[in-house]
Order: sequence, then C-alpha cells, then structure tokens
Amino acid sequence: VQHSSLASFGQLGLMALPVEVRGENGWHQGHVQDFTEAAVIVHVEGLEPAVQTVGYDKVRFPPTSVDEPRPTFKSGDEVEVYRADEGSPLSWFAGVAGELHDEKLTVSYPDDDFAEDVELKAVRPRSDKATLKPGAFVAKQIAIPADLADTKSEDYAELVEKHPVFSVAVDAGSLTLKGTEEGVVSAEQQLASCFDAIRTARGGAGPAAPAAAAAEKDDEKKSKKEKKAKKEKQDEPPAPSALLVAPLPSLVAELAGDAGEEKKKKKEKKKDSVSAPAPAAA
Repeated sequence: VQHSSLASFGQLGLMALPVEVRGENGWHQGHVQDFTEAAVIVHVEGLEPAVQTVGYDKVRFPPTSVDEPRPTFKSGDEVEVYRADEGSPLSWFAGVAGELHDEKLTVSYPDDDFAEDVELKAVRPRSDKATLKPGAFVAKQIAIPADLADTKSEDYAELVEKHPVFSVAVDAGSLTLKGTEEGVVSAEQQLASCFDAIRTARGGAGPAAPAAAAAEKDDEKKSKKEKKAKKEKQDEPPAPSALLVAPLPSLVAELAGDAGEEKKKKKEKKKDSVSAPAPAAA
C-alpha cells in the first residue's frame, strides 16, 4: 500500500482516528492511516515526510480533552504544553507547573533550561496513557447490499465521525472497516441504519424499497404477458365446420352413393310403369 498523505482519500477511505506519536521532545498530534502487524502508519502534519511508519511503542491515544473539565494546577505538577510553532508538528511538550497568575501558568522546561507563561487552555496534566501494542487495530470486510453497490467511502462518513474507526474503504461490492476492535464492532452495528439513510437520501424508502420495486416490475411483466396472450387468442381464425373438416375422399364417396341410389330408384319406377298390363277394352 502506498502511503503518501492524508489526501489519499480515495484509496484509504476516511481517516479520523487521532493518536499521538512520540518525538524527540514531545508528542506529535497525528491520525492513523493504516497498520500492519508490526507498525502503525500515521499522518503527522508538519513532519517531513508527513506519513510516518512507527512502532506501536511510539504511539498512544490522546488523553481526555483539557476542557472536560479544565484541570487545576499547583506548583510542581508535571504538565504538558501544547505548541503550534510554524513549520513544526502540533505537539505536546513535557514541563513543570509554576505559579498561576492572570489565567496563565508559568511552566519550566528542565531539559531546555527555560520557562514561559502559558495560557491555561494550552496546558494539560502529564498524560499517563500507555503506548499501543500490536493488535490494537483490526480490519473487517462486510458485504454491501446489491442496491448500494455503487456507494463510495464518503457515503459512510458518519461511521468515522461517531465511532473509533479510521478507515471505511469501499471496493467491489464490499466495505472494509479499520479501527479499534470496539470501534469496528460498534460501527458494524450501525451499518443497517447507515444503509437506510443512504437509501432515503437517494429517494428510496428503506430496505423494503428495492424489493417493492422488483415486485412491481414483475407484476408489470406478468400483466403485459397476459394481455399479449389474450390478443393472440382473439386474432386466431374461427374453427372450421365439421363438413370442411371431413376428409375429401369420404365426402365424395358419400355424395356419389346418394346420387346412384336416387338414379336406381327412378329406373325401377320407370320399369314398373312399362311392364304393367293395359286395361281391358270396354
């Protein structure tokens, strides 16, 4: 698989599962693009190249957002500070909390021997999230209903937005979900309603629509066939009479027999009149 950038949307599907990748001085924000048995392929904006193949022991999930709820700090707490320097990855750097004043926290960086005042929204407690292990991600291929075989990865954006999956790739009548095991399971459970939503957006009426359309088409074909058969029956010539159906030789013989019998009767009648004695004279 070629991994060029997050823009390789058509090949790899939708990607939205955030992770953090260990760097030299902090944790860089990134998104999972793919995985193998031994490594994770991650896109990190600001790195060169942007797509990195790293071991599982250098990748972790982000901690809970600092806004849920915003934590309080006291001097000496280990913290992480968000930095978005131009041309550098968006990263969290380890530091130590100092004094709090005017909604800002003084943070020192022992490794770099300097300190700065940081807005509270850019500070979070040091994360205790463990790094990932092989098997953290799974892939599952699922058949797409025949009436939705032309759908694309973008049609399933809702699955990526609501579940911990990073890829929904559509190919040859099936889709492949990739993400955490929990995410793939929950996304799969949501597929039926997702299919219905796509049908509705296309003007259908849920899973019954294709079956109803097929039944209507079959009824139309059946009706046309019955009309054709009825018309062909009406166009048939009337059945011939019994006389015309009779074999011709038999008919001729019958007529000849009748004529001969009549002739014989006339001949016998004439003979009888000739042979009768004349009446005596008075």
